[in-house]
Amino acid sequence: EFFSDLLTCLAFGPSFRQWILSLVTGAQLTVSFNGLCGEFFSLGRGLRQGCPLSPLLFNLVAECFSALFRHVGFLTPHSLPYLQTFSTLQYADDFFLFDTASRQQVVRTWLILRVFELVSGLSINCSKCHLSLIHTDSATVLLAEACFGCKAAGLPMKYLGLQITLSPHAPSFWDGVEQKLVNRLQCWQGKLLSLPDLITLAKQCLASVPLHALAVFRPPGAVLNRFDRIIRNFIWDGDRPSDRLARWDIVVFPCLLGGARVTNLSRACESSICSWWWRLVTEHSPITLFICSKFDLPSPSLWSGFISHISPSHFCCDMFSALPLFLCFTDLPSFAPPVWLLSPTWSFTFSFCYLASFGSSVASLPPRSLWSLGPSPRVIAFVWLLLAGHINIFDHLQRVGISLANQCPLCLTAA
Repeated sequence: EFFSDLLTCLAFGPSFRQWILSLVTGAQLTVSFNGLCGEFFSLGRGLRQGCPLSPLLFNLVAECFSALFRHVGFLTPHSLPYLQTFSTLQYADDFFLFDTASRQQVVRTWLILRVFELVSGLSINCSKCHLSLIHTDSATVLLAEACFGCKAAGLPMKYLGLQITLSPHAPSFWDGVEQKLVNRLQCWQGKLLSLPDLITLAKQCLASVPLHALAVFRPPGAVLNRFDRIIRNFIWDGDRPSDRLARWDIVVFPCLLGGARVTNLSRACESSICSWWWRLVTEHSPITLFICSKFDLPSPSLWSGFISHISPSHFCCDMFSALPLFLCFTDLPSFAPPVWLLSPTWSFTFSFCYLASFGSSVASLPPRSLWSLGPSPRVIAFVWLLLAGHINIFDHLQRVGISLANQCPLCLTAA
């Protein structure tokens, strides 16, 4: 009933409301025991975890949650330079509340959470809550722990898989990310998988573990070197130089440039920062300005793709010089947004920025169409190593002055 009334208040049509409610309330499950399925039964929890529709519906419920706080006015809005005031942050069913650390505000916040729980049926999971009180007396801390039912702890804390701390640039901040990478890329797996399987597994772990943090934070160079060493040892099954069939700077080249498709973390970090700067220029969002001001500028050569439609002068073509114009005259109709000339569509994409960061210094690598062929991935990996000159065939050994007349160049056994 609450969700139906919410859709009605948001001016959704009756047909749409009926479709959504049928998807939410019409699902049924059955339990399989020893291959035998029991009777189907309906769910009583409403939104289901894992359903692709649940995050979108949670956004609608969260809008009601935020509107309740704005209407009552209990929470004190949090303000930062170049950033609009806010009091709540939300992603799916994860909420972040900002409030003044006073006894009156703690009690009021608990009351409004209790009212929302009674109205919507959504309760707070105290075992997953984190209460962080900064510069607060002990009496207020005890009151907050009693109201919310969780222990108060300071920073660091985790939100959406990222650690929130006062020193994100410290090497110790990345110990948790490194441990996750080590747990997923065990060296014993290299003895059971082929080279293309190892590359695929390494790419999936990179996409889910460190790249999520690299999109927000920029780690030191020593941390990136540690990540590269873990991935390199996983792919080559050890840290011995004799086990490496190719140089790591060749392995991390993109597929379009003839590499082995392993992500270069340093260049991916620069490309993610470039994406934030592009959003800053094109979207004029205050949140992008605040986030990008916390990072160092990437290599200036990456910004050669920027150009303006209006003025050919260097002042307007340079994104960093034109930044005050975007901030002061955001509503000028004659100031056209910039375009990215390194992309065929003239719009910025992470993939084209990542590809442009490598330049054109790729001359002796296999053709880029090799990885898109139809044979087995093991055959393609073998051909890639063969064309790159990383397999000890007779021609390669003769060029370096090694003569093996009666021995196999691969296993070194007598022919």
